[in-house]
Amino acid sequence: MSDQTTPKASSSAQTPASASKKKGIDPKAIKNFAIAISLLIVVIVVLQNTESVETRVLFFSFTMPRALLLVITLVVGVIAGLLMGSRLRRNKADAAN
Repeated sequence: MSDQTTPKASSSAQTPASASKKKGIDPKAIKNFAIAISLLIVVIVVLQNTESVETRVLFFSFTMPRALLLVITLVVGVIAGLLMGSRLRRNKADAAN
């Protein structure tokens, strides 16, 4: 009498439906966390610098709260970064074609 058994699939073989996602830290979560921490630091710095300061730009002189000056500087920096980033992406796309 021969005992016939069917071979079982090995446990290391995975079908696409049963394959689990790679575990680890999501890069998008890290980016969101870094943005949140950066904004928190900006808010703290702005709130701690409310005294008025004289600011000179070329031939003009302004008196404004230092917090406002910091916010204006932040906005100008973000806009410059976005413009440069889009320009670099456009140049990279043009070079690829």
